Amino acid sequence: MKRLFIYCFVIATLVSGCEDVYVPDIDDVSDAIVVDARIVNGRSDNYIRLTKSQGFNDGFKSYPAAIGGNVFLIDDEGKEAELQEFADGEFYVPSNLDFDREYKIRIEYGSNTFESEFEKVPPVPTLDSVYGIPEVKVLEVTGANDADDFKEIQGVQMYADMKSTPDIPNYRFTSEKVLEFLWNEPQELLPDIVHYYWKKSTAGGIFNIAASPEYSSSKDIVKHPLYFFKKSVAMEGDSIMIGWIMVLYQHAISESSYKYYKDLNAQLDSEGRIFDPVYVQARSNIKCISDSKEVVLGNFEISNVVEYRYFIRFISEKAGYEVREVSDRSPIPWRGETIDIPPPFWEQ
Repeated sequence: MKRLFIYCFVIATLVSGCEDVYVPDIDDVSDAIVVDARIVNGRSDNYIRLTKSQGFNDGFKSYPAAIGGNVFLIDDEGKEAELQEFADGEFYVPSNLDFDREYKIRIEYGSNTFESEFEKVPPVPTLDSVYGIPEVKVLEVTGANDADDFKEIQGVQMYADMKSTPDIPNYRFTSEKVLEFLWNEPQELLPDIVHYYWKKSTAGGIFNIAASPEYSSSKDIVKHPLYFFKKSVAMEGDSIMIGWIMVLYQHAISESSYKYYKDLNAQLDSEGRIFDPVYVQARSNIKCISDSKEVVLGNFEISNVVEYRYFIRFISEKAGYEVREVSDRSPIPWRGETIDIPPPFWEQ
């Protein structure tokens, strides 16, 4: 009886303890300056954007521009160039940088001054090989644990191999996916009218970054996952799927930029565990030099980029997939249609 009383007391204590609700103390970081400063060497559309953060409980709103700031691009010889503001909080950056120089940015906003570390202009990157392996992706549909809440998608996973290059140990990849499909419009006593359609989308998910392995005798990057392409896509009516064009951009980036994206990926991939990383743990190379307690978000990056294109299509269960590089670099609009004559970039 005494033992039963002790068990009941323990259970009652545990149940009553569950009634206390823990409310975490979340720092208010609204109005912190956010710096989007990713410069691609040789591009004419480079800019630095300054915005202000929103509070944790403000909901999803558009981030207001940080108006009234000044931005300077400074090289390691001390030469300063004040950047021109062409829109609220957006500053134009010169396209061609000197490979022999290092650069940093200085931002004057309000009573504070923010400054980045020096970044080198990296060499132009190269790929050793790109290939595809048939795989099946399992996607969670509703977030429940029932087997019916998962579905399998057949397709081809693209991979890349890169030889070790001491000057370029870190990479970031971005991609555009172009879906090609057509429809033959029948005509009485005349040849069919062929409609060529395409739709372009950007590859989502976490930042696709790669670096030489730390604990390996070889520093080559082998079988780095790029992007997944579906075997088939549901078509409307009598449309026929032709295949995919993968527009792949390979960026050479610095080690500090790689660590920054790695920290962001850890945050984006978190599942709400108590030791999951939070935004302040992203190792930014920008600091406030006038007030060490002032929060600044974002990073300063200089990269060199190379564009590749690959045509991907499913042939048959026996033959598998065709993956081949294409040399055409014609511009690809986000979506469109041509009749009888395919667009210049078309592959089939």
